[in-house]
Amino acid sequence: MVVHRGEECFLTWIQGEYPFFFLPRYQAMGGRLVLAMAATTSSGNAAGRYQEIKVEGAENLLALRRGGAFWWQPDGSFLELRVVEQPPR
Repeated sequence: MVVHRGEECFLTWIQGEYPFFFLPRYQAMGGRLVLAMAATTSSGNAAGRYQEIKVEGAENLLALRRGGAFWWQPDGSFLELRVVEQPPR
């Protein structure tokens, strides 16, 4: 999911039960923000924990605002992510 909080946007997720930490990458592609799983590490156990990363870069933010955010699935398809408004912290 994407959280829009004040002037900032964050990619958010709940880490699955697998004990390794997964970190998505994002990039503007075709007028939209595309996310994919790009890295893992075995340090720590983040299973079941809330995670978020800030969306940065003018091109990425413009793609998110204009075309939305999509998760690039292993089969090559794209799953649209919802955008949720939250008040600034």
